[in-house]
Amino acid sequence: MRLFLVTMFMARVCVVAMPSPTNAADEKETFVFAYRLLEPQTKEFEDSKKGEAFVKALGKLGCKSKTESHEGHMDVIFQQPRWTLVTLQSEELVHKWQDWLNDAGCETLHSEDPEHEEEHDEAHKHEHEADMEVIAFQTTDWVEKHFEKAGTGAEFVVVCKALGCEFKDDVHDGHADVTFRCVKPRTIECAGHEAAEKRAEWLTKLGFAVK
Repeated sequence: MRLFLVTMFMARVCVVAMPSPTNAADEKETFVFAYRLLEPQTKEFEDSKKGEAFVKALGKLGCKSKTESHEGHMDVIFQQPRWTLVTLQSEELVHKWQDWLNDAGCETLHSEDPEHEEEHDEAHKHEHEADMEVIAFQTTDWVEKHFEKAGTGAEFVVVCKALGCEFKDDVHDGHADVTFRCVKPRTIECAGHEAAEKRAEWLTKLGFAVK
């Protein structure tokens, strides 16, 4: 049985619930994206209930946060410096959570199969659709990255999953090697031209051919 996310966007920050983790036997298909927030962000809430709902949503996403109260306000300070994977049950939910996290100041990463995009136009809508630019990336050859810290390699595995890549990881003596490829082209939607340029440059440095 599908589990559905119940959401209520109040000033783009109030969320009621996140879906519970799903069992592969219960779901035919799942969708993933990754997010991170390198620098701490602070959001101020006049209504403490909205602040508490925001903290709860961050917790469901695995994002660290703390609160401070002053002069009748609630401040929520949050940060997630490492790429973190989120698994959901539909493309539509992925886009809603991407928009929510982007509005909160986070960076998100999610790729799609361009052959399937036209089949599910509704699911691919973003809140700021008019500003979106699409870039395509691909690497038919295996690319290997070496990481001095195993934890850094594990974080890169999250990136590979969000990009939709095949990957192999090998942890040894505290180091990690991650080998990846993406035989079929994948696409990423970016919030504007500047974001698309930065993402294209980042993907090129990783070893992808980018358009």
